[in-house]
Amino acid sequence: MWLFKKVTSGRGFMAGPIMPVLVNLTLFSSIPRMSLGQARQEILKDILNNGTYDPKIAPNFNDNFPTRVMVQLFVLSIDSVDESAMGSDGKPCMRKQPAVTAGQNEWVSSVNDRSSSKRNIRNYRTMPLPGNGKQEYSMSIYLRQNWTDGRLLWSDHTNLTRIEVDTKLMDRVWTPDLYFVNEKQAIMHDVTVANKLLHLYPNGTVQSSIRISMTLSCDMYLHKYPHDQQTCSVNISSYSYTADNVVFKWHSTPVIMREGMTLPRFVVQYNSAGSCEFKNSATSMIVGNFSCITAEFELTRLFGYYIAQVYLPSVLIVMLSWVSFWIDIDAIPARVSLGLLTVLTMTTQSTGARNSLPRVSYVKAIDVWMAMCLGFVFAALLEFAYVNVQNRVERRRRMSVMEGNEGNGKVKEDPTFKNKELRGCENKISFSSNRRIVYLQDRLKRQRARMADKISRVMFPIMFFVFNIVYWLVYCL
Repeated sequence: MWLFKKVTSGRGFMAGPIMPVLVNLTLFSSIPRMSLGQARQEILKDILNNGTYDPKIAPNFNDNFPTRVMVQLFVLSIDSVDESAMGSDGKPCMRKQPAVTAGQNEWVSSVNDRSSSKRNIRNYRTMPLPGNGKQEYSMSIYLRQNWTDGRLLWSDHTNLTRIEVDTKLMDRVWTPDLYFVNEKQAIMHDVTVANKLLHLYPNGTVQSSIRISMTLSCDMYLHKYPHDQQTCSVNISSYSYTADNVVFKWHSTPVIMREGMTLPRFVVQYNSAGSCEFKNSATSMIVGNFSCITAEFELTRLFGYYIAQVYLPSVLIVMLSWVSFWIDIDAIPARVSLGLLTVLTMTTQSTGARNSLPRVSYVKAIDVWMAMCLGFVFAALLEFAYVNVQNRVERRRRMSVMEGNEGNGKVKEDPTFKNKELRGCENKISFSSNRRIVYLQDRLKRQRARMADKISRVMFPIMFFVFNIVYWLVYCL
């Protein structure tokens, strides 16, 4: 009490009341904080523990209108696009897990079981799935939802605009049973805590956000591979509630792509968002119309890798096969070795390019290219075979004629000729005429073989150039 009475004299300055003023200011500044904390607790207690709220029942389950759920996707990354994930031929696929939903009972891994989460992530990356023949792509997203629950209305006299619900209490609030129709594998992140949030607003609006990494199936059409453009979708629907109880709608901004997101082999763009029809037929055990929405992404393949690894090497191999047209027709070992080398190299490259692709029943653009390049190389080898046959047959014919003439030495004597000088002249004339005819025929055949080489030097490059023009116009435009 002496602090209240102690006053300095002589200057009229009161030093005693300073301490109680500071104490009162501290108390007054702490009162609003305590009231806000108490208000949050009281509000949550009133709306969640009042005995009437049931998180297992949809907000408008007993009404004549469905609960409208607004959905937005924030795409963090598209990790991979795999068009060769063909389980039927031994390619690695992902093991099928239960569908991921946003409900409170659909967690793939438990928040309290870290070892189970790590085990699921390891299976997600490495475990094979036999018999699955669909292509796939992987992405990480924030799944954001917004709906109104009239049972969660609250009001107070504080400045609270929303209540942020702790992850341990989220199971006590109803959430839509959203799931991804074309999902093959997914996990919900829980490092270091479960990556989800839930906000409650005074008017009953509920906002939810969950971070998910998932692998989705995407039916790809590879007719123009690797100059193709694929459209992959994300299909969202309600699993247990029909459209009479829950309806999904896209937010005014359906999809947000993270800035700077890139892929090494694709250019990814958000295409469109809309609704889709997900209706069970009359022959199905489960009958009903379920709300369904879809978002489409456009994946344009970058074929710079294929230019360096497929197209440029194959062009060089085809041009190398043309070198044989400039080699002399008598250099048989050199031309045979060059022809076989280019054919075998082209066959090996074609096989290696096809190993990384799925086995489809139609012809792809890269198949046309590899087949035509192999055809040009093989045609160059056939051209040498034609030239060599022409040269070898005529050489053999010439040798046989010369050996016949030299073996006979002279023709059979005619009894009418008695003069030996005349018979000698006859033999000389006959032998000289045969040699001249054989020489002329051999020269004509050799000229024909050389002419085939000269024509091939021009025609092969022209035909290959025309093929390139047609190929790039058809598959790139």
